[in-house]
Amino acid sequence: MDFTVGENVEALDQFGVWAKAKIRETRDASVVVTFPGWKSEWDREINVDAAEVRSVTEEEVLIPRRFATKKVK
Repeated sequence: MDFTVGENVEALDQFGVWAKAKIRETRDASVVVTFPGWKSEWDREINVDAAEVRSVTEEEVLIPRRFATKKVK
């Protein structure tokens, strides 16, 4: 999948939760994503083949952060 700098995407954060992100940089086989509202220390380089970054999905698919650590019944 090809991504462009500035594109809004969803990416797995360091805790394995899908979050809104933005492509900050593209490299040969990876992208660097930044998470809006988070400090740059949380930016991640992600291999695009690792299925840890995707195009934006419907809002209902994302789990809000406050519920991410709770079990879903």
